Amino acid sequence: MLLEQGLDNSNLIVALAALDGIEAAEREIERQPARDKERLSAVLRRDTDGGNVNRPDSAG
Repeated sequence: MLLEQGLDNSNLIVALAALDGIEAAEREIERQPARDKERLSAVLRRDTDGGNVNRPDSAG
């Protein structure tokens, strides 16, 4: 499983959504411990729009 290390896996869930789609990320969230599900769902909602992963601004 991609997200097993107990680290902050927020970026990993967004990367999974970008690579395999939102549905794959949602399935992975469902496999996570209850304490992480709400947080990861919020991250996924924040970083996606209309089924697409939001790209960070490239301006720096």
